[in-house]
Amino acid sequence: MKIRSILVATDFSPIARNVFDVALAIARASGARMTLAHVLAPQVVVHAGLPIGISSEVERLEHKAREADRRRLEALAARARRAGVRAQPEMREGDAASQLLRAARDVHADLVVIGTHGRGNAAHLLLGSVAEKVVRSATSPVLVVKKGKPRRRGPVLIALDESDMALRVATAGTAIARNLRAKTRVVHALPFAGITPETLASAIGAPMMRRLAALGQSRALASLTRTLRRAKAKTLRKDILIVEGRPQDVIVAAAAKCRPILTVVGTHGRKGLSRIFLGSVAESVVRRAPSAVLVVRVKGTGRG
Repeated sequence: MKIRSILVATDFSPIARNVFDVALAIARASGARMTLAHVLAPQVVVHAGLPIGISSEVERLEHKAREADRRRLEALAARARRAGVRAQPEMREGDAASQLLRAARDVHADLVVIGTHGRGNAAHLLLGSVAEKVVRSATSPVLVVKKGKPRRRGPVLIALDESDMALRVATAGTAIARNLRAKTRVVHALPFAGITPETLASAIGAPMMRRLAALGQSRALASLTRTLRRAKAKTLRKDILIVEGRPQDVIVAAAAKCRPILTVVGTHGRKGLSRIFLGSVAESVVRRAPSAVLVVRVKGTGRG
């Protein structure tokens, strides 16, 4: 995965400053150009029946607000250029998610960076409609940045399974880590088909359970090592964590422990329900992980 073009979504909110800072760091490291996109709400003629003087004043205020947004967007682009990054502003009008997705296609974005506003308990239920739609529909990887000061030091945590999407996820994670000059750590979950380890141990006995666990660890390590080698990752054995449990729980726990710059997860690009629900693992990680999360979409039929 080479990063040549980055689409950065901004609404000028506090979280948007984090989005800009994270995207700028990646652009400086990769040499990518940045497109700073801001989407205006569509103009709705609600003052057609107003007296001419009042209607003109409303139009003047709307125009003034749009010009202010245009200047703020240009100021961000200028700031990026001063940092040595090629940057261009992109002002659009309409549905925010749809316009951002269209802009990503137009500029051939290799990466989309967007923020999500966490609002108490609601943050665990919804990502926020714009970020949610972009993550679910973008064809390029999407980096979701959260509230709080972005981490500038630490590893890139790559969550891998043994499915057909592992190589692309590993490649994307390795590329981001290389650009950020960060080490990589890998986490892999060993689920027992929905059966808890305790239940399985009581059914087959502790000795057999230990043998099965060792066999699962060995097989998973061999699979992960092959994938990482193909992705040209320089991950050391000590930085590969294989843990029994639900994937989303294992990944979130690993992210809390190693405090990564960002966490990388994959999701399968499916039609139908995937338009309503992002893969359960990826969505849970995006909602719960303490770090920014890079979601890599891979076409396939497996679970995401």
